[in-house]
Order: sequence, then structure tokens, then C-alpha cells
Amino acid sequence: MSGYALLQEYYFTDADKHAWMDAMSYLLENYSEFPADMDVDIQRKAEFKNFRFVKSPDGAVLFANCMVPGITADDFNQFRAIN
Repeated sequence: MSGYALLQEYYFTDADKHAWMDAMSYLLENYSEFPADMDVDIQRKAEFKNFRFVKSPDGAVLFANCMVPGITADDFNQFRAIN
């Protein structure tokens, strides 16, 4: 399930939703494509407001802060298509 769908389905505060959208805006402004793979399992240094790229146990790359659902490649591509 995408991070955006999780935000809508479960209880998250407005502040949580704003943090997720701020991170998505950062990605859209700074990346033309969502990374498909990583050399490490977790980016050592946070890239944006405690968000960093991490690799999930099943190999999916997420942009996450461990407080709100991670942003997936599908999330990124859907938002890229409408922005």
C-alpha cells in the first residue's frame, strides 16, 4: 500500500500529513526520478527534515522518517504526473 493511501486510511494528524507533503514537495523539486535501488539499506544522514532514503526488507526504496508512512516510488510517480 502506498504511503499516501496509509495517510488517508489511518488516523494521522494534520501535522503528520503536512510533513509527508513537505517531503513529497522536496522530492519533486530535487529528483527527476525516484531511486530504484540503493547501495546501502539506510542513508546515513537525513536529507530533508529527518527524511532519508531507506531500503525495506523486501527491497523497496522508501523516503521515510519512521513517523509517517514512507513515500514510495508509486507515490512519487503519481504526484509527478499531476504536478
